Amino acid sequence: MISIVAAVGQNLELGKQGRVIWSFKEDLDFYLSQTRGKTLLVGKKTFDSMPSFPSNSTLLVLNEFDFDAASHRQSDWGRAHTHVVTDLPKIIDQYQNNDDELVVIGGAGVYAQTLPHASHLYLCEIQATDPDADVFFPDFDRSAFTRTVLGQGRVASGEHQGLEYQLVHYTRR
Repeated sequence: MISIVAAVGQNLELGKQGRVIWSFKEDLDFYLSQTRGKTLLVGKKTFDSMPSFPSNSTLLVLNEFDFDAASHRQSDWGRAHTHVVTDLPKIIDQYQNNDDELVVIGGAGVYAQTLPHASHLYLCEIQATDPDADVFFPDFDRSAFTRTVLGQGRVASGEHQGLEYQLVHYTRR
């Protein structure tokens, strides 16, 4: 089974200038609930930009060539659980029709390549736009999925206080 986790704006914005646009506790909690202890697939740029990853997870770093992923970490975190993969079709075949879950956590290129194979999308849909966004989640046919709202609210504190969001689970029909 392949699942995708992302936080997106109303125009499917993901990031700008190498960073996520919106970062707030409620989204982080949702992200961790969907990723902790699972096998995660991440692109090299996203891997390099994230300081840490959910505990007890296995991390597959997608890159066009093999490299020493452990040397990219500033601590010993995850060295034994971080693996570089170069053959995405092989990974998709391994998880697509399997009960084991692969959770895709970015970036945009990895989302685009795995979306046609994903059976679940877990999106934090943020009720805002950013005209300066330069990275976007791929547009997808919503009619191919059943949409279930898992929660909603307003950001309680911080830079994005008051921002409205919905936590949504899309299940492929």
